[in-house]
Amino acid sequence: FGPQHLVALFRHHIILSQSVYIYPLLTHHIIHLFHTMPKKFSLLSRLKSTLQSTAEAPLPSIEAPNPHSTDDKFTKSSPATPQCLHLHKDQQSIINAIKHEKQIQAAKEKKMHDHILKWEYYLSHWKDSLLRDKKVQTLWKMGLPSRVRGVLWQKAIGNESRITRDLFEILKRKKSTFILDGSESSSSIEDMKHSPVAHKDEAPLTTTKNSDSGAEESEEVPSGNSTSEPSPVAYSADREGSIALIRLDLERTFPHLRVFQKGGPYHNSFKTILECFTKYRLDIGYVQGQSFLLAMLLLNMETYEAFVCFTTMLTSTRYHFNDFFRMDLQAVQLHSETLRILLHQHLPALYSNFKRMQIDVSVFVLNWFITLFSKSFPLEISSRLWDLYLLHGSWYIYQETLGIFKFLISDFNLLNKSFEECMFLLSHDIQKASGQEIDETRLFNSILSIHLNEQKIVVAQEQGRKALLSSNGVTE
Repeated sequence: FGPQHLVALFRHHIILSQSVYIYPLLTHHIIHLFHTMPKKFSLLSRLKSTLQSTAEAPLPSIEAPNPHSTDDKFTKSSPATPQCLHLHKDQQSIINAIKHEKQIQAAKEKKMHDHILKWEYYLSHWKDSLLRDKKVQTLWKMGLPSRVRGVLWQKAIGNESRITRDLFEILKRKKSTFILDGSESSSSIEDMKHSPVAHKDEAPLTTTKNSDSGAEESEEVPSGNSTSEPSPVAYSADREGSIALIRLDLERTFPHLRVFQKGGPYHNSFKTILECFTKYRLDIGYVQGQSFLLAMLLLNMETYEAFVCFTTMLTSTRYHFNDFFRMDLQAVQLHSETLRILLHQHLPALYSNFKRMQIDVSVFVLNWFITLFSKSFPLEISSRLWDLYLLHGSWYIYQETLGIFKFLISDFNLLNKSFEECMFLLSHDIQKASGQEIDETRLFNSILSIHLNEQKIVVAQEQGRKALLSSNGVTE
């Protein structure tokens, strides 16, 4: 549906207006429905819902004009009534609004086209120092075009572990530590226990060809940092748990897209990457929430590139995910305490509100930080949140979180919501939970209006660390 459809509909009404019986009734029905739509929806949303309601509603029965009739009511022109004049004005105001909306959309498309040309130039002359270039950062903050988003994410994330395509192929061929469809592996538990991948204190070496020089080189496949060997029973329980979690998460990862579920175009790639990562880093394995990170990557890049980025994000100290997926309780508590301190400093009214209602911010930290907001916002907004996070690094998730809270205060009346309303809104997809459309421009303006930097985050983290020590009765 687009504005052109409504324009065409009104042109059709103008043709029908020769019959003063049809035009006022039908047009008045549309105008009335349009004006009674809630203002929280955008213009086009209101128009779409209006026309849908109009199409579904039965119209009054009207006697069709007979061209051979001599009845005056069909042959004589009727003078324009005040009601008709009013309807004509309303009709014109809607058409003008649609034209304005189309002009805004055209300007956006032109701006995006110009951005694509600039990004294509930067990519053809790429060097890592461009990520620190002020012009590049300014362009990046405006939102990356979907055509180049995947490539730029790869540039920002990098490949710290130097994972080659050869290594990825080896991991794919290596016997699975678990089977995603739930069937038993042909290997016994005892076989898996003595497999190189099953040993958490060993780093098996594989020999591959260097794609550039053709020389053989050894590549290490780290499997974790623990020095203890898992027991067969514990290993079996972990394996079965992973199978259940992955099977569950495959079905509920962006279910509305139907691309990651069984039969979807990304289903096999999804399974392959999760299997490979579990073999590569048995110490981390599969944890709920990883599926949303992987899904965002797969929607923007190919399988191998998604595996490299996924692995880097989950293992690099440049990002916060390792703290959560390795279940480092102290690190997770520090993230929550740091957010409380920043919330107190930047949004004191909300901090007091949460404290009064005994709302623990750690609930939102887990949900938002683990999935990087991908469960809580529409896909395009989530992608822009990822853009900013990958540009700045892990500290920026605090700025985004505070900016989201600030936006929810101004546009969603967060300060006046009850405990139940706050919990429901903040723990679900915000747009669906509220039934209110998110103004993307206002949201990102709120995020950019928060004055934070990496040094301020370090100071807040130090304050949080001292607060946690004090609460545990430990003095420095």
